[in-house]
Amino acid sequence: MVSLTQLQEISPKSLFLLVGPPGAGKSTFCRQALLQSLAADIPVIYVTTEYDPPEAAKELRGIGLGEIERGLLNFVDVYTETVGVSVTGRSDTVYADCNNLSSIDIAISKLESRINKKDVLLVFDSLTSPYLFNSTEILRFTRQTLSKFAAKENAVLACIDEDCGKSEDIGDYVNLFWPTYSFWSCILWDPKRFSEMICEWNKQQGLS
Repeated sequence: MVSLTQLQEISPKSLFLLVGPPGAGKSTFCRQALLQSLAADIPVIYVTTEYDPPEAAKELRGIGLGEIERGLLNFVDVYTETVGVSVTGRSDTVYADCNNLSSIDIAISKLESRINKKDVLLVFDSLTSPYLFNSTEILRFTRQTLSKFAAKENAVLACIDEDCGKSEDIGDYVNLFWPTYSFWSCILWDPKRFSEMICEWNKQQGLS
């Protein structure tokens, strides 16, 4: 039986999409996976759309983030410009806007060039806000930006609220079926580990 820790180890050339109701634990799973990557000295690009990097860093410290090497943790802040908040720029952050998916693509590319390494983990929390602004473009963005990033021997872990999961917008490759008692809803392009995740979650909840 695979452990929850193993499930949070996102291998290179992988693109995972977690789909579930708000509050189901998608962001928590993403942060735990992020911490595991940092602990292994794997650079991380953390895309935040519903909170800013200081809030993200606070949450990470709350679950165990300690001192890390400079340049390992990088942010794409898609929250600040979207809501129109004025902030002081951060050296570890590139800014983008939910209204403009191209700006997110450019921001990710800037950090990718700055890191200049392979085996980078991109955590996208979450696709819900960009979807609300650009529902018909999310499929293109997922395939052209996130898939392309993963194909360069990197890994991508993204999440989205289940009500945003229209197949015509996100793509037929997303399996939207998931019981309401589950913690996560689906894994994109990795059906073997998806079934393992179901078993692990049921075991932890005493369902099997």
